[in-house]
Amino acid sequence: VRVFDIAEFEMLRPQDMARSACVVVSTIQAFRVTNTVGRRVYAHHEELETHFSGVPTEGMEVVSAEEAAANDMLREGAVKFSFANLLYHQRPLMIVDEAHNAVSGLSREVKARIRPAAIIEFTATPRGVNNILFSVTASALKDEEMIKLPIRVRPHDDWREAVSSTVATRAMLEEKAKRDRDFIQPVALYQAQAKNGRPTVEEVKTYLMEEKLIPEAWIKIATGEQRELDGVNLRDPSVPVRHVITVAALKEGWDCPSAYVLCATQNLSSTTAVEQLLGRVLRMPYAARRKDPALNCAYAHVSEPNFAAAANGLRDKLIDMGFTDEEVRESLQPRGVDRDSQGRLFDPDPVRPKPVLQVTVKDTPEVRQTLNDLQELGR
Repeated sequence: VRVFDIAEFEMLRPQDMARSACVVVSTIQAFRVTNTVGRRVYAHHEELETHFSGVPTEGMEVVSAEEAAANDMLREGAVKFSFANLLYHQRPLMIVDEAHNAVSGLSREVKARIRPAAIIEFTATPRGVNNILFSVTASALKDEEMIKLPIRVRPHDDWREAVSSTVATRAMLEEKAKRDRDFIQPVALYQAQAKNGRPTVEEVKTYLMEEKLIPEAWIKIATGEQRELDGVNLRDPSVPVRHVITVAALKEGWDCPSAYVLCATQNLSSTTAVEQLLGRVLRMPYAARRKDPALNCAYAHVSEPNFAAAANGLRDKLIDMGFTDEEVRESLQPRGVDRDSQGRLFDPDPVRPKPVLQVTVKDTPEVRQTLNDLQELGR
């Protein structure tokens, strides 16, 4: 078996294809373009000429007038020695991760250019028309210690209460994680609203900093416009990030098993982003059950005052994510903490914030400086 990055396709030799199983790793974006001119995988490469000796060329992409005008060595209408044409001839087995994102008309056009012999898709949200060969249930993933269950759901009257409880739950988990054998820094995910909704990303951040005294260094914003998580390794003990605010969803492939708490700032029936964010808090750190039972659960604080409504909203989201209806239906009944055996999918959150002692002090420069110093220290 030989493995190549998409940037290395020029290194492929005919003998490699004849003697070995060749795996080429790429993003679909490398192929998913409307205009193929100037794109590397669709461009003419003399290094690939030997692959095209004596092969049928019907259906392959040819040199365009634009490409011929830009390169005197190319002839308009001639078959391009391109990597895409090589794939078209070889008819590879195409394996697609996050396949639910590859359903557009342009994605289908890419498949036609490559002409795969078969397509194997991996997705947590299969479409109804898919030919599902194998599926893994939530119960099986839990048995393999890959996900956190149950999901402890706590309803709240408004988003501020939900955010406050999220902060308290995350802090409780951090204290428990300090006694774990592995490094775990619990992270909370906040699903804020777009600019025309409430609360916005900035409102959530301001509330965290001013009302909950969370240091700004602990907070990152991950939206289409603000990509503060790019290049940040949340598994690094020196990284202080504990709170992540987003709007729609974190990018595909974002992997942070230490994400434990989801805060949904709207009722679940009004947003579609929750299902993707919920999946981010289900992964188990190190794919191994933790000694403290609290670290084996996921947590959701929802701006929905009724537990049944909150649980039913999450039920629909989980079914959309690929959970079986039976798994969810049998696991929706609330259970008391004393009877909890971690066998349910949803449980009311047993973690209630500790009472907060409120002290009124005079607003003086000295007091402000002291509070700022404490905030810098993260206290």
